[in-house]
Amino acid sequence: MGENTRICRICSIEDTLPEDVSEYRNRLLRLLPEEQKASEKQFHMRLITCENCDKLSEGTCLSCGCYVQIRAAVYDKHCPLHLW
Repeated sequence: MGENTRICRICSIEDTLPEDVSEYRNRLLRLLPEEQKASEKQFHMRLITCENCDKLSEGTCLSCGCYVQIRAAVYDKHCPLHLW
């Protein structure tokens, strides 16, 4: 991690996303129908699980290659390791 990287269980995934991926995630969430979105609680619980996983690298899941914030935001998506 870089010298200026914040370490926060909830925020650290956000801090490691490239800016264009953050923009893509935000656009996806705006366009995603409400019934397809994970609840805020579900979303945050998924991110906490990912934060504690050794397959997380700079916001990316090394098991499947996804950006975990995008996968975690969609209701019917699941962790490739079956952790959520």
